[in-house]
Amino acid sequence: MFAEILGKIDGWFGRSFLLARYFPWLLFCLANALIAAIEFEPVRDFLLEEYRNLGSGEKLVNFAIALSAVAVVAFTLSPAVQPITRLLEGRSLPWWITDLLSFGHVLKRDRRIARGNALFQRRAKLPASGDVIRELARDRDEGAFMRGVSDPGAIDRAEAAIRPLRTARYLNRPIEVGALEKPSTLFRRR
Repeated sequence: MFAEILGKIDGWFGRSFLLARYFPWLLFCLANALIAAIEFEPVRDFLLEEYRNLGSGEKLVNFAIALSAVAVVAFTLSPAVQPITRLLEGRSLPWWITDLLSFGHVLKRDRRIARGNALFQRRAKLPASGDVIRELARDRDEGAFMRGVSDPGAIDRAEAAIRPLRTARYLNRPIEVGALEKPSTLFRRR
């Protein structure tokens, strides 16, 4: 019998009740009182007058009554928390409403999957690393040959072809493989 009483007291005033029920309600009440005090001058005047001399006996009793009222509200409404949670999670909604609400999420997921597939396909079009290494070695050889180029028009054309690629790089935009080939063909050895 004594264990049951202790169990009830622990259920009413234990850590689980304080953390899961009382403190959320206390924060809710304090936030509403603060908003009301900011918005409405009579409420602000009442709160300032009520808690100006909080150390007096009457004010402490009023404060204890307010905290007890929050505890009563939290304890009284604790059985309703689970149904409210289920309602907010949407478990009790009819199937036709849940289908309508989930349709937007399905479309968003499909768009994300399609974008991922497009990015993968774009990556798959990149040449193999061995081909890139051979191309870079050949370009280095051609660069050594091109150092002797004194045609200012060809240099200007190459600079004009590289400019949009440089801009895309600075803006962190994707650059297609075909866009890279145009500037590289301007100075190929004929």
